[in-house]
Amino acid sequence: MPSSMPSATPSIQVFLCDIPSSMGVVGLADSKIVAETGKVVLQNTISSDIFVNITFRRTYSDPVVLAFVNSRNDWNSVAPRVKDVTPNGCIVFMHNPSNSSHGTELVSYFVAEKGRYELHGGAIFEAGSHDTSTAHEGGQNYIGDQLWFTEPFQNMPAVLHTLNTYNNADFMASLATTITTNGFQIAQEYAETTPSSIVQETIAWIAFETGSGTSTGQKYIVGIDDNGIDNGVDNVEYIIEFTSVGYETSPDLVAAVNLENGNNGAWARGSGTFSNTQQGVFAEEDQEDDPERSHTNELCDNERHHESELISWVAFEVAWVAFESCSDLIQAI
Repeated sequence: MPSSMPSATPSIQVFLCDIPSSMGVVGLADSKIVAETGKVVLQNTISSDIFVNITFRRTYSDPVVLAFVNSRNDWNSVAPRVKDVTPNGCIVFMHNPSNSSHGTELVSYFVAEKGRYELHGGAIFEAGSHDTSTAHEGGQNYIGDQLWFTEPFQNMPAVLHTLNTYNNADFMASLATTITTNGFQIAQEYAETTPSSIVQETIAWIAFETGSGTSTGQKYIVGIDDNGIDNGVDNVEYIIEFTSVGYETSPDLVAAVNLENGNNGAWARGSGTFSNTQQGVFAEEDQEDDPERSHTNELCDNERHHESELISWVAFEVAWVAFESCSDLIQAI
């Protein structure tokens, strides 16, 4: 069983954002930056004592962190997770259901100050977190805790979510469902695994108004979609297409399952397709109870064999210098 506080230091810390905060935005105070994005490379799972300490590019008051595995260098199931979130940083790691090792993967992350914001360019998001011991087991009907937005969205938002604690020291993911313009339900997700314990965890969430555009020079796209076909690992990947946005390199992109149409349990993960024009997504499943990973059509917030899913996703273009990753998101005045 992995320790909740690994004693080893990360064997590798690859930060793809080594640029001073607010570069290129003349005279901008850091207090106007309400979110940032980036990518890291993880060479293994926390079961092998591999994790990355991320230092945020600004100091937040009460941040939440999303994470998503964009790549698929190792086809075994794995999920991203976050812990030890402070105003200045956090730890990002991967965990697989069998508590074993895993190949190197690319992980995007999204940090945001809690609250509701309108960004330059008009994009709106609301960020929060929820402490809960409610958990969904594969094969059971989904029942989550009801959360309400501080004010309604105009249309159904894309709701992204990631566990921000590691109290159980075991595998666990998260799932959001019953999403409306007013709120949604959320819970832990352990699918068909057998957790050593189910304890209270903190789930970070961010709800984004859908659409695309530019915010302080950074191109973005947010969407929700249901392609009506099975998007499990043993099925067909769901392709998030953003050619029209015009990214020069692959964006920082996070995704998450929003709606569980089947009851096996799943979370979103990259399919192996990831470029400046596309991100492929599978509804990832554990392989503990059975090896198949088919999935019926499900609501997937841009995050293996699951029923056709509604995919909800958010991608921000490269922020500052190289137009690759690392966006600073600026609150409109």
